[in-house]
Amino acid sequence: MNELFGGYAGLPNPFYDESEEDYYRKYLVVGGPGYVETQEGNKALLWRELEKHIGSIDSELLRLIKEWYPTTRSVLTFLTSVGSYPNKVKIKALKEALTSPNRYSEENFMRITKILLGNARRKNRYEDVGPMRPLVKEFDTGIYFEDPIDPDAPEVDYTQVGAERKRRERWQYAWEDYLVDLEKRSGNPFRFEFLCDISVRRATNIMISPRLRLPSGEYLEPVTVTGTILPVGPVVPQPVAPVTETPVGGVAPVSEDKKDEKTEKKAFPWWIVIVVAVVVLFFVMKNK
Repeated sequence: MNELFGGYAGLPNPFYDESEEDYYRKYLVVGGPGYVETQEGNKALLWRELEKHIGSIDSELLRLIKEWYPTTRSVLTFLTSVGSYPNKVKIKALKEALTSPNRYSEENFMRITKILLGNARRKNRYEDVGPMRPLVKEFDTGIYFEDPIDPDAPEVDYTQVGAERKRRERWQYAWEDYLVDLEKRSGNPFRFEFLCDISVRRATNIMISPRLRLPSGEYLEPVTVTGTILPVGPVVPQPVAPVTETPVGGVAPVSEDKKDEKTEKKAFPWWIVIVVAVVVLFFVMKNK
């Protein structure tokens, strides 16, 4: 698109403001019997990668994608978007779109594309978003992305935005490295781009901290959300109350005072009294 409007070396034309419609049409996901492709590159490799990633996430979605029969480039978009961020809301929306009565219409193509690419919108480059949701800009194209709806993901506290950006960069770099290798092995002529409904480098408001899936199948867990912690005072040791309950077996524990009292009673020499009494009784009987 940039080449058509005079862009050079991958940089956008400063006089061209890309619209939302232009962005989605640039990556439009299409499929069905009306799209016939030439046999260039190893397309079977991409289908195998799709089966490996999507199949391990949702076998029903994989079946619907294969029955919908997307073009090879569209297969790659399904692979990167669902494979890197298998959001339940996104998967449900894709299943509905892939089984709709007009699933091969232009309207449904755009619907599926927006599901996979997320909420891209035109925005004033000088618009103030406030300190809670700072923006990141890679070349200012005028297109910004908002985090998708994900009820299973916690919100990011504004103090954790920096840590979340680094986490997402690590995730995106891993997928970009994976795509570079996949492009070399497949030999397909089109450009392999990492497309997802969560963005890092393109301007985005970071609002949630989802579980991000790596090409290895492992997940990057969300960052720790910092909440308000009430101050805790010094710990004052409290006296332990005496145990009054009778434990199992019916024998109540004896306090230390009771033990001492019994010990003193047991320590009195009662055997001396007995000996003296016997001796006295012996002399009394002898005198008789």
